[in-house]
Amino acid sequence: MRRLAVAAAPWLVLAGSVAAGPGGREAFVFTSLAGDARGAALGVGAAALVEGEGAVWGNPAAAPLKLEYTAGLTHVSWTDGFIGESLATMLPVGEEAVVGVGGAFVLHDPVTVTSEILPDGTGALMRPLGVQASVLGASFLHEALAVGAGVRVVHESFGDTAIEGMALDLGGVWLPDPSWAVGLAMRGFGGTIQSRTSRDPFPMTFDASVRYDPPEWIPVPLRAWGGTSLALWGPTAGGLAVELGDWYGAFFRGMVELREGHGFGWAIGLGGRRDQWNLDYTLAPAGELGLVHRIGLTLRFTKRLKPGGE
Repeated sequence: MRRLAVAAAPWLVLAGSVAAGPGGREAFVFTSLAGDARGAALGVGAAALVEGEGAVWGNPAAAPLKLEYTAGLTHVSWTDGFIGESLATMLPVGEEAVVGVGGAFVLHDPVTVTSEILPDGTGALMRPLGVQASVLGASFLHEALAVGAGVRVVHESFGDTAIEGMALDLGGVWLPDPSWAVGLAMRGFGGTIQSRTSRDPFPMTFDASVRYDPPEWIPVPLRAWGGTSLALWGPTAGGLAVELGDWYGAFFRGMVELREGHGFGWAIGLGGRRDQWNLDYTLAPAGELGLVHRIGLTLRFTKRLKPGGE
C-alpha cells in the first residue's frame, strides 16, 4: 500500500478514503471517485443494493432489480480541484437478465510535482488522471435470487508514473419478501495493481446491505438501508441511509457513515423523476479537501419490465 500511495501521491490517498458513494471505499485508488449521484447519497449502507446502472459502481447482482434500458451520466465537481464524468448504461436481456457497461474519468487541476510527492519530482506542473471501465452481466436465477459478475479495469497516471489493474466484482441479491432485500458483494477479487516498480493486490472489499421497503398501506413513501464494507486494503465502514419519495416525482436522500480512521461521514441528495428521465444531486463533505458535488441525469428508453428501482 505504501508504494501505491507514493505513486498516486499522498493527497490522492486521502481523496479516495473520504469520497462518498459505493465507489469510495477503495482508499488509494484515484478512480474510486467514479459513481452515480444517487448511490453517493446512499453511501456504504446501500452499496450492495443500488439498482440498475448504479450497480456498475457497486454490486453487479443488483442491476436486474431495475430491468430497464437506461443510460446515466454523472458529473463530479470537487472544491479541491477534482472534476470528472461517469457514464453507465444497462440493457435488459429478456425479462430476467441485464448486461451493462460503465466508464469514468477523473482529473485534478495541475499540481507541482516535488520530490515529496514523487522520488523523481522536477517541480513541473502535471495533471493527475484516473480512468475506470467496467462490464457486467447479471440475472435472476428465480424470482427471489439474482447473481452477477463484472470486470473492472483502472488506469491512473501522474506525470510519467502510471498505475494499472484489473479485477472481478461478484455479487448476489436475495429478496425474501416484497419488503426486504439483502445484497452481498465481493469487489476487487483476484486482481493486482502495478506500476513500473511495484505490484500490489487490488483493493478488495466485502460489502453487505439490507433494504427495507414498508408495505403500501404505510402512508409515508420511505426506503431504508443499512450495511457495511469490510476492506482488506483500505478503511472499513458502516452506514445507514434513507430515501423519501415519491412526492410528485421528488425524492430526498441522506446517509451517515462511520469510517475507520476518518470518523463520521454524511451525504444529502435530492432527486426528480419523470416518465423518461431522472435528475439527481448529491452533496458530501470530504474533510480538508472541501465538498463533493454530484449531478446526475438518467434517461429511460424502455418501460419497466419488473418492479424495482426508484
